[in-house]
Amino acid sequence: MLNAVWCMMMITGIVCGMLGGKTGALSEAAMAGAAQSVELIIAMAGSMMLWSGVMEIMQQSGLTNALAARFARPLRRLFPRTGKKALSAVCLCFCANALGLGNAATPLGLKAIKALQAENPTPETASNAQIVFLVLNSTLVHFLPVALINLRTAAGSAQPFAIVVPCIAASFVTMGFGVLAALWVNRR
Repeated sequence: MLNAVWCMMMITGIVCGMLGGKTGALSEAAMAGAAQSVELIIAMAGSMMLWSGVMEIMQQSGLTNALAARFARPLRRLFPRTGKKALSAVCLCFCANALGLGNAATPLGLKAIKALQAENPTPETASNAQIVFLVLNSTLVHFLPVALINLRTAAGSAQPFAIVVPCIAASFVTMGFGVLAALWVNRR
């Protein structure tokens, strides 16, 4: 569906540019946009690789197990029947999201869902733990939105860190609602 929307937008833009006699400007804009997108991807790739490496080091060194043990009490209220391996995967994903590493957190989220699925007594439906994980993963507080800061820096923002406080405030509100929804699901 989204591909169709993008396709229609591009076709509409091309047709309007041709009908308006601005094919030269259209061609220049397409080439400039392509160059800017490559520059942005290169700028973002370095940061993503760095933080993905940090997350892998945390996992290999056992720091995620230590964090899972440290946060076991609050996580146990949200994931009451989850094993240590799954809880460690959940914690690792939450750590990546708390740093605002959206794309780097995606593979970690997939690992967490697989670990939760391995403990699911009814594999054909999502377990409460999986539902709670998805809700919290979507609403978790971003203490340092690295991806947004990098994006703002790459775009030439004069104050790329100006987004930190609003992100934290918005994340706390959404996470509060997410935790309430997760607790409600667990009680049902």
